[in-house]
Amino acid sequence: MSGVPLGVLELGKRAGGRVEDDARALVDVALRVEAAGYRRLWIAEHHVDDAAVTVPEVLLAAILTRTSTIRAGLGGVILPYRSPYRVAELARSLAVLAPGRVDLGVCRGPGLTDPAIADALVQGSGWELAPAAFDRKVRTTLRLFRGEGAPHVWPDGAETFSPWVLGSSDATAALAGEAGAGFAASLFILRNEEVVARSVAAYRAAADPASARVVVAVSVVAGASAEEAHDRHEALQADGFLPSNIVGEVDECRRRLAELAARLDADEILIVSFSRDPEARATLYEALGPEV
Repeated sequence: MSGVPLGVLELGKRAGGRVEDDARALVDVALRVEAAGYRRLWIAEHHVDDAAVTVPEVLLAAILTRTSTIRAGLGGVILPYRSPYRVAELARSLAVLAPGRVDLGVCRGPGLTDPAIADALVQGSGWELAPAAFDRKVRTTLRLFRGEGAPHVWPDGAETFSPWVLGSSDATAALAGEAGAGFAASLFILRNEEVVARSVAAYRAAADPASARVVVAVSVVAGASAEEAHDRHEALQADGFLPSNIVGEVDECRRRLAELAARLDADEILIVSFSRDPEARATLYEALGPEV
């Protein structure tokens, strides 16, 4: 590839039919993304009523067994709700299914709208939800990923996965760089290029240039014409979604994605679609990718 690689961050929204059909449709989307030549597909974690799957590693395992070339991963595991040791076990176990094709990202979340669900996920251990706990859990998780210290993480010989940290603050970005992980910034949530650019700069200042990896997740609405794209965008906002970062005709979106990657010093862009229709999302990915 000579341009900027594109990947996909799947939010896995319900389409409104049977939930089992929605979940299977996500596997079909992954197969189409791979067939379109994409290099990376991540699944987000959300604990809300319109999520097709709330335990994304189950879906990821199905995708890994059905695909053969694309890197697939969790983007990301919401670390306040998880044990670092359990996350390290998860990474190694997924790597057994597809050595060299697994990405394991961790993030702060929250990935939900009901605080009672957060309390249930940590079984009342509220300290795990405190901001100060996140950095400590990130450091522990990345140490376990590297196989350093005790206790040992099994299965043995399954370290062929790629660690990532998703975040927006300069401190989290620097932490990812110091630990040798990749860094992913969510412009589709922040919608502030200046903040993202600062966090990317903080990451690159802390990371080894030889291994530094930056992806930026960007929401896109594209159409055969600018008018069609804007109509779709208005419909999504009426459905309660955030305004998308880039809206327009397909070629215009591709041009703006390439310019955005240059401005933010990103090695790769992850496409995010707010559409609830898996067919519409797959069609968007096919039209935009796999590079700009």
